[in-house]
Amino acid sequence: MNRKIFGLSPILLDPTSGLRRESPRAPEFRQPDFDERFDSETLFYDVFRHPDRSTIMMIGPSLYNLASLFDDIEIRAFPSGSVCRFRRYDLDRLTRVEVDAPAGTSEIVLRANKHELHGKVSPPETADYKSLRVLYAISKNNDITWICDWARFNRDVHGAQALLIYDNQSTDYRVDELLHQLGKIDGLAFVGVVPLPFRFGPPGLGLRKSWDSNFLQIGSLELARWRFLLDARSFLNTDIDELVLGRDGASVFEAAERSGLVRFYGKWVPNIRDDTVDQTGRNVPRHANFSHVETMRASRWPLLRDFCQPKWAVAPRRVPAKAHMTHHRIKSWWRSRLWNPNFSFRHFRGLSTGWKYDRGQRETFDPQRHSLDGAMKEAFARVRWNE
Repeated sequence: MNRKIFGLSPILLDPTSGLRRESPRAPEFRQPDFDERFDSETLFYDVFRHPDRSTIMMIGPSLYNLASLFDDIEIRAFPSGSVCRFRRYDLDRLTRVEVDAPAGTSEIVLRANKHELHGKVSPPETADYKSLRVLYAISKNNDITWICDWARFNRDVHGAQALLIYDNQSTDYRVDELLHQLGKIDGLAFVGVVPLPFRFGPPGLGLRKSWDSNFLQIGSLELARWRFLLDARSFLNTDIDELVLGRDGASVFEAAERSGLVRFYGKWVPNIRDDTVDQTGRNVPRHANFSHVETMRASRWPLLRDFCQPKWAVAPRRVPAKAHMTHHRIKSWWRSRLWNPNFSFRHFRGLSTGWKYDRGQRETFDPQRHSLDGAMKEAFARVRWNE
Protein backbone atom coordinates (compact mmCIF):
# COMPACT_ATOMS: atom_id res chain seq x y z
CA MET A 1 0.00 0.00 0.00
CA ASN A 2 1.15 3.54 -0.74
CA ARG A 3 0.74 6.02 2.10
CA LYS A 4 1.72 9.61 2.70
CA ILE A 5 1.46 12.57 5.08
CA PHE A 6 0.56 15.64 3.02
CA GLY A 7 1.59 19.18 3.90
CA LEU A 8 -0.31 22.43 3.42
CA SER A 9 0.89 25.95 2.55
CA PRO A 10 -1.23 28.32 4.66
CA ILE A 11 -1.20 32.11 4.72
CA LEU A 12 -1.48 33.30 8.31
CA LEU A 13 -2.02 36.79 9.66
CA ASP A 14 0.69 38.31 11.85
CA PRO A 15 -1.00 39.17 15.18
CA THR A 16 1.20 42.28 15.44
CA SER A 17 -0.09 43.62 12.11
CA GLY A 18 -3.50 44.60 13.46
CA LEU A 19 -5.21 42.26 11.00
CA ARG A 20 -7.63 39.71 12.38
CA ARG A 21 -10.93 38.17 11.31
CA GLU A 22 -14.04 39.26 13.21
CA SER A 23 -17.11 37.05 13.45
CA PRO A 24 -20.46 38.53 12.44
CA ARG A 25 -22.19 36.68 15.29
CA ALA A 26 -23.82 38.92 17.86
CA PRO A 27 -22.21 38.70 21.33
CA GLU A 28 -25.42 37.40 22.96
CA PHE A 29 -25.29 34.29 20.73
CA ARG A 30 -21.67 33.41 21.47
CA GLN A 31 -20.71 30.51 23.73
CA PRO A 32 -18.40 31.20 26.73
CA ASP A 33 -15.43 29.69 24.85
CA PHE A 34 -16.30 31.29 21.51
CA ASP A 35 -13.11 33.37 21.21
CA GLU A 36 -10.89 30.37 21.99
CA ARG A 37 -12.53 28.32 19.23
CA PHE A 38 -12.86 31.04 16.58
CA ASP A 39 -10.17 31.26 13.89
CA SER A 40 -9.21 34.91 13.56
CA GLU A 41 -5.66 34.37 12.23
CA THR A 42 -5.91 32.09 9.18
CA LEU A 43 -6.34 33.91 5.88
CA PHE A 44 -6.00 30.77 3.72
CA TYR A 45 -5.58 27.13 4.71
CA ASP A 46 -3.66 26.23 1.57
CA VAL A 47 -2.23 27.67 -1.65
CA PHE A 48 -1.85 25.14 -4.45
CA ARG A 49 -1.72 24.66 -8.20
CA HIS A 50 -4.96 23.53 -9.85
CA PRO A 51 -4.56 19.95 -11.13
CA ASP A 52 -5.24 20.76 -14.80
CA ARG A 53 -5.27 24.54 -15.28
CA SER A 54 -2.64 27.27 -15.07
CA THR A 55 -4.41 28.53 -11.98
CA ILE A 56 -3.36 28.77 -8.36
CA MET A 57 -6.13 28.24 -5.82
CA MET A 58 -6.33 29.71 -2.32
CA ILE A 59 -8.97 28.28 0.01
CA GLY A 60 -9.71 29.62 3.46
CA PRO A 61 -12.39 30.75 5.92
CA SER A 62 -14.87 33.47 5.05
CA LEU A 63 -13.09 36.80 4.92
CA TYR A 64 -15.82 38.84 6.64
CA ASN A 65 -14.15 42.12 7.67
CA LEU A 66 -10.91 41.06 5.95
CA ALA A 67 -12.64 41.47 2.58
CA SER A 68 -11.38 45.07 2.66
CA LEU A 69 -7.91 43.70 1.91
CA PHE A 70 -9.15 42.86 -1.58
CA ASP A 71 -10.46 46.36 -2.30
CA ASP A 72 -7.08 47.42 -3.64
CA ILE A 73 -4.94 44.29 -3.70
CA GLU A 74 -2.07 43.28 -5.97
CA ILE A 75 -1.16 39.63 -6.36
CA ARG A 76 2.26 38.83 -7.82
CA ALA A 77 3.71 35.48 -8.87
CA PHE A 78 7.35 34.64 -8.22
CA PRO A 79 9.97 34.07 -9.49
CA SER A 80 8.47 35.74 -12.60
CA GLY A 81 7.27 38.84 -10.73
CA SER A 82 4.12 38.92 -12.86
CA VAL A 83 1.04 40.77 -11.63
CA CYS A 84 -1.82 38.24 -11.75
CA ARG A 85 -5.51 38.49 -12.45
CA PHE A 86 -7.72 36.68 -9.96
CA ARG A 87 -11.31 35.81 -9.14
CA ARG A 88 -12.72 35.71 -5.60
CA TYR A 89 -15.73 33.64 -4.55
CA ASP A 90 -17.34 34.40 -1.19
CA LEU A 91 -19.31 31.30 -0.24
CA ASP A 92 -20.89 29.86 2.90
CA ARG A 93 -18.15 30.03 5.56
CA LEU A 94 -15.60 29.77 2.77
CA THR A 95 -13.47 31.95 0.52
CA ARG A 96 -12.04 30.59 -2.72
CA VAL A 97 -9.60 32.66 -4.79
CA GLU A 98 -8.37 31.57 -8.22
CA VAL A 99 -5.19 33.28 -9.43
CA ASP A 100 -4.03 33.21 -13.06
CA ALA A 101 -0.31 32.60 -12.56
CA PRO A 102 2.37 31.50 -15.04
CA ALA A 103 3.83 28.00 -15.05
CA GLY A 104 6.70 27.57 -12.63
CA THR A 105 5.22 29.88 -9.98
CA SER A 106 6.50 28.76 -6.58
CA GLU A 107 5.31 31.68 -4.45
CA ILE A 108 2.65 34.35 -4.55
CA VAL A 109 2.69 37.66 -2.71
CA LEU A 110 -0.43 39.59 -1.72
CA ARG A 111 0.07 43.34 -1.26
CA ALA A 112 -2.78 45.39 0.17
CA ASN A 113 -3.16 48.37 2.49
CA LYS A 114 0.58 48.41 3.27
CA HIS A 115 0.43 44.73 4.22
CA GLU A 116 2.42 42.03 2.43
CA LEU A 117 1.49 38.36 2.76
CA HIS A 118 3.43 35.45 1.27
CA GLY A 119 2.24 32.02 0.26
CA LYS A 120 4.26 29.11 -1.08
CA VAL A 121 2.52 27.14 -3.83
CA SER A 122 1.91 23.44 -3.13
CA PRO A 123 1.54 20.91 -5.95
CA PRO A 124 -1.77 19.15 -6.66
CA GLU A 125 -1.94 15.60 -5.28
CA THR A 126 -4.64 14.07 -7.46
CA ALA A 127 -2.43 11.34 -8.93
CA ASP A 128 -2.48 9.30 -5.71
CA TYR A 129 -6.30 9.08 -5.79
CA LYS A 130 -6.88 8.88 -9.53
CA SER A 131 -9.79 6.54 -10.44
CA LEU A 132 -10.14 5.30 -6.82
CA ARG A 133 -13.14 5.14 -4.49
CA VAL A 134 -12.12 7.28 -1.54
CA LEU A 135 -13.25 7.69 2.08
CA TYR A 136 -12.96 11.22 3.43
CA ALA A 137 -13.22 12.37 7.06
CA ILE A 138 -11.95 15.04 9.41
CA SER A 139 -10.96 13.68 12.83
CA LYS A 140 -9.57 14.73 16.19
CA ASN A 141 -8.63 12.14 18.80
CA ASN A 142 -11.03 9.53 17.45
CA ASP A 143 -9.74 6.18 18.66
CA ILE A 144 -7.57 4.63 15.94
CA THR A 145 -9.56 1.39 16.30
CA TRP A 146 -12.71 3.32 15.32
CA ILE A 147 -11.00 4.84 12.29
CA CYS A 148 -9.69 1.45 11.16
CA ASP A 149 -13.11 -0.21 11.65
CA TRP A 150 -14.78 2.61 9.69
CA ALA A 151 -12.32 1.97 6.86
CA ARG A 152 -12.78 -1.83 6.99
CA PHE A 153 -16.57 -1.54 6.89
CA ASN A 154 -16.52 0.71 3.84
CA ARG A 155 -13.92 -1.47 2.15
CA ASP A 156 -15.97 -4.67 2.52
CA VAL A 157 -19.51 -3.29 2.24
CA HIS A 158 -19.08 -0.53 -0.35
CA GLY A 159 -15.77 -1.23 -2.09
CA ALA A 160 -13.70 1.69 -0.72
CA GLN A 161 -10.14 1.68 -2.06
CA ALA A 162 -8.41 4.66 -0.44
CA LEU A 163 -8.52 7.03 2.54
CA LEU A 164 -8.09 10.78 2.94
CA ILE A 165 -8.06 11.66 6.64
CA TYR A 166 -7.65 15.21 7.93
CA ASP A 167 -6.23 15.17 11.46
CA ASN A 168 -7.18 18.30 13.37
CA GLN A 169 -4.46 18.49 16.04
CA SER A 170 -5.03 15.14 17.76
CA THR A 171 -3.24 14.88 21.10
CA ASP A 172 -3.87 11.17 21.85
CA TYR A 173 -1.48 9.99 19.12
CA ARG A 174 0.90 11.33 16.49
CA VAL A 175 -0.01 11.69 12.83
CA ASP A 176 2.69 9.21 11.80
CA GLU A 177 1.29 6.67 14.28
CA LEU A 178 -2.18 7.10 12.77
CA LEU A 179 -0.78 6.61 9.27
CA HIS A 180 1.14 3.51 10.38
CA GLN A 181 -1.97 1.85 11.83
CA LEU A 182 -4.10 2.72 8.81
CA GLY A 183 -1.38 1.28 6.62
CA LYS A 184 -1.94 -2.15 8.17
CA ILE A 185 -5.48 -2.39 6.76
CA ASP A 186 -5.63 -4.99 4.04
CA GLY A 187 -6.85 -4.19 0.54
CA LEU A 188 -6.44 -0.40 0.34
CA ALA A 189 -4.51 1.13 -2.55
CA PHE A 190 -3.61 4.41 -0.85
CA VAL A 191 -3.85 6.15 2.53
CA GLY A 192 -3.24 9.87 2.93
CA VAL A 193 -3.28 11.92 6.14
CA VAL A 194 -3.34 15.73 6.17
CA PRO A 195 -2.46 17.54 9.43
CA LEU A 196 -4.80 20.49 9.98
CA PRO A 197 -3.22 22.86 12.53
CA PHE A 198 -6.22 25.21 12.62
CA ARG A 199 -9.14 25.93 14.96
CA PHE A 200 -12.23 23.94 14.06
CA GLY A 201 -14.55 26.79 15.01
CA PRO A 202 -17.49 27.24 17.40
CA PRO A 203 -20.82 25.61 16.48
CA GLY A 204 -24.03 27.49 15.83
CA LEU A 205 -27.25 27.32 17.80
CA GLY A 206 -29.55 24.38 17.12
CA LEU A 207 -29.82 23.20 13.52
CA ARG A 208 -30.27 26.53 11.77
CA LYS A 209 -29.19 29.57 13.78
CA SER A 210 -25.79 31.32 13.75
CA TRP A 211 -23.84 28.74 11.78
CA ASP A 212 -21.32 31.34 10.67
CA SER A 213 -17.99 30.65 12.37
CA ASN A 214 -17.18 26.92 12.06
CA PHE A 215 -14.99 27.14 8.97
CA LEU A 216 -12.66 24.17 9.04
CA GLN A 217 -14.90 21.27 8.00
CA ILE A 218 -16.19 23.13 4.95
CA GLY A 219 -12.69 24.33 4.11
CA SER A 220 -11.24 20.83 4.34
CA LEU A 221 -13.94 19.50 1.99
CA GLU A 222 -13.07 22.11 -0.63
CA LEU A 223 -9.37 21.30 -0.25
CA ALA A 224 -10.19 17.61 -0.64
CA ARG A 225 -12.17 18.32 -3.79
CA TRP A 226 -9.67 20.50 -5.63
CA ARG A 227 -6.22 19.45 -4.46
CA PHE A 228 -6.62 15.73 -3.74
CA LEU A 229 -9.79 14.12 -5.10
CA LEU A 230 -10.72 15.86 -8.34
CA ASP A 231 -9.76 12.75 -10.34
CA ALA A 232 -11.08 10.20 -7.85
CA ARG A 233 -13.72 7.89 -9.22
CA SER A 234 -15.95 8.89 -6.31
CA PHE A 235 -15.65 9.84 -2.64
CA LEU A 236 -17.81 9.46 0.45
CA ASN A 237 -18.23 12.17 3.08
CA THR A 238 -19.07 10.68 6.49
CA ASP A 239 -17.67 10.97 10.00
CA ILE A 240 -15.86 8.15 11.81
CA ASP A 241 -18.98 7.42 13.90
CA GLU A 242 -21.17 7.04 10.80
CA LEU A 243 -21.65 3.97 8.59
CA VAL A 244 -23.71 3.88 5.40
CA LEU A 245 -26.15 1.08 4.56
CA GLY A 246 -27.49 0.45 1.07
CA ARG A 247 -30.71 -1.36 0.22
CA ASP A 248 -29.97 -4.97 -0.82
CA GLY A 249 -26.25 -4.41 -0.15
CA ALA A 250 -25.82 -1.68 -2.79
CA SER A 251 -22.53 0.23 -2.93
CA VAL A 252 -22.82 3.96 -2.24
CA PHE A 253 -19.80 4.56 -4.48
CA GLU A 254 -21.42 2.82 -7.44
CA ALA A 255 -24.59 4.84 -6.96
CA ALA A 256 -22.63 8.13 -6.89
CA GLU A 257 -20.77 7.15 -10.04
CA ARG A 258 -24.05 6.47 -11.85
CA SER A 259 -25.88 9.65 -10.90
CA GLY A 260 -23.07 12.04 -9.91
CA LEU A 261 -24.30 12.43 -6.32
CA VAL A 262 -26.07 10.40 -3.65
CA ARG A 263 -27.44 12.23 -0.59
CA PHE A 264 -29.03 10.33 2.28
CA TYR A 265 -30.25 10.75 5.85
CA GLY A 266 -29.24 8.85 8.97
CA LYS A 267 -30.58 7.21 12.11
CA TRP A 268 -29.14 7.28 15.61
CA VAL A 269 -27.64 4.11 17.04
CA PRO A 270 -28.22 4.32 20.81
CA ASN A 271 -25.45 3.59 23.27
CA ILE A 272 -26.74 0.08 24.02
CA ARG A 273 -23.58 -1.98 23.93
CA ASP A 274 -23.11 -5.70 23.34
CA ASP A 275 -20.00 -6.42 25.37
CA THR A 276 -19.74 -10.00 24.07
CA VAL A 277 -18.14 -8.70 20.86
CA ASP A 278 -14.33 -8.93 20.84
CA GLN A 279 -12.86 -5.85 22.48
CA THR A 280 -9.22 -6.77 21.64
CA GLY A 281 -8.48 -6.42 25.36
CA ARG A 282 -8.67 -2.61 25.36
CA ASN A 283 -12.21 -2.08 26.67
CA VAL A 284 -12.87 0.29 23.76
CA PRO A 285 -16.32 -0.07 22.14
CA ARG A 286 -16.35 -0.77 18.41
CA HIS A 287 -19.01 -0.28 15.77
CA ALA A 288 -19.86 -3.97 15.88
CA ASN A 289 -20.71 -3.70 19.59
CA PHE A 290 -23.99 -2.04 18.66
CA SER A 291 -27.04 -3.62 17.06
CA HIS A 292 -30.01 -1.32 17.79
CA VAL A 293 -31.43 1.79 16.19
CA GLU A 294 -33.76 4.47 17.46
CA THR A 295 -37.32 3.89 16.23
CA MET A 296 -38.93 6.48 13.99
CA ARG A 297 -41.95 8.15 15.60
CA ALA A 298 -44.97 7.86 13.31
CA SER A 299 -46.63 10.88 14.91
CA ARG A 300 -43.90 13.27 13.79
CA TRP A 301 -44.36 15.38 10.67
CA PRO A 302 -42.38 15.75 8.60
CA LEU A 303 -40.77 12.40 9.33
CA LEU A 304 -37.37 13.79 8.31
CA ARG A 305 -37.24 15.48 11.73
CA ASP A 306 -36.38 12.09 13.21
CA PHE A 307 -33.38 11.59 10.93
CA CYS A 308 -29.80 12.71 11.42
CA GLN A 309 -28.74 15.50 9.07
CA PRO A 310 -27.76 14.12 5.63
CA LYS A 311 -24.37 13.09 4.27
CA TRP A 312 -23.38 12.34 0.69
CA ALA A 313 -21.13 10.61 -1.82
CA VAL A 314 -20.10 12.24 -5.09
CA ALA A 315 -18.26 11.79 -8.38
CA PRO A 316 -16.12 14.95 -8.09
CA ARG A 317 -15.73 15.74 -11.79
CA ARG A 318 -19.54 15.92 -12.05
CA VAL A 319 -19.81 18.78 -9.52
CA PRO A 320 -20.38 22.21 -11.16
CA ALA A 321 -17.36 24.49 -10.81
CA LYS A 322 -19.27 27.18 -8.89
CA ALA A 323 -20.83 24.71 -6.45
CA HIS A 324 -19.14 24.19 -3.09
CA MET A 325 -19.14 21.40 -0.56
CA THR A 326 -20.53 21.54 2.94
CA HIS A 327 -20.87 18.65 5.37
CA HIS A 328 -24.61 18.14 4.74
CA ARG A 329 -24.99 19.09 1.08
CA ILE A 330 -23.22 20.54 -1.94
CA LYS A 331 -24.52 24.06 -2.35
CA SER A 332 -25.43 25.71 -5.66
CA TRP A 333 -26.15 22.35 -7.27
CA TRP A 334 -29.77 21.35 -7.80
CA ARG A 335 -28.97 17.64 -7.57
CA SER A 336 -27.82 18.09 -3.99
CA ARG A 337 -31.36 18.90 -2.91
CA LEU A 338 -32.48 15.37 -3.77
CA TRP A 339 -32.68 12.51 -1.28
CA ASN A 340 -31.92 8.92 -2.23
CA PRO A 341 -34.11 6.54 -0.15
CA ASN A 342 -31.97 3.52 -1.12
CA PHE A 343 -29.24 4.61 1.30
CA SER A 344 -29.10 5.72 4.91
CA PHE A 345 -26.39 5.93 7.53
CA ARG A 346 -26.14 4.90 11.15
CA HIS A 347 -24.82 7.50 13.61
CA PHE A 348 -23.24 5.79 16.64
CA ARG A 349 -23.90 7.72 19.82
CA GLY A 350 -21.51 5.47 21.79
CA LEU A 351 -18.46 6.22 19.61
CA SER A 352 -17.54 9.78 20.48
CA THR A 353 -14.79 11.86 22.04
CA GLY A 354 -17.47 14.17 23.48
CA TRP A 355 -16.08 17.19 21.63
CA LYS A 356 -19.53 18.68 20.99
CA TYR A 357 -21.43 17.27 23.98
CA ASP A 358 -21.17 14.23 26.26
CA ARG A 359 -22.46 11.09 24.54
CA GLY A 360 -20.83 8.61 26.88
CA GLN A 361 -23.91 7.76 28.97
CA ARG A 362 -24.90 4.14 28.35
CA GLU A 363 -28.56 3.53 27.55
CA THR A 364 -31.00 0.76 28.46
CA PHE A 365 -33.08 -0.98 25.83
CA ASP A 366 -36.62 0.43 25.62
CA PRO A 367 -38.97 -1.39 23.18
CA GLN A 368 -40.91 1.84 22.72
CA ARG A 369 -37.80 3.71 21.52
CA HIS A 370 -35.37 1.10 20.20
CA SER A 371 -35.43 -1.81 17.76
CA LEU A 372 -32.95 -4.39 16.52
CA ASP A 373 -31.32 -3.26 13.27
CA GLY A 374 -31.22 -6.34 11.09
CA ALA A 375 -29.73 -4.52 8.10
CA MET A 376 -26.83 -3.27 10.17
CA LYS A 377 -26.17 -6.70 11.66
CA GLU A 378 -26.21 -8.24 8.19
CA ALA A 379 -23.71 -5.66 6.95
CA PHE A 380 -21.44 -6.26 9.96
CA ALA A 381 -21.32 -9.97 9.07
CA ARG A 382 -19.67 -9.06 5.76
CA VAL A 383 -16.75 -7.20 7.37
CA ARG A 384 -13.29 -8.56 8.08
CA TRP A 385 -12.92 -6.55 11.27
CA ASN A 386 -9.35 -7.60 12.08
CA GLU A 387 -7.74 -7.47 8.62
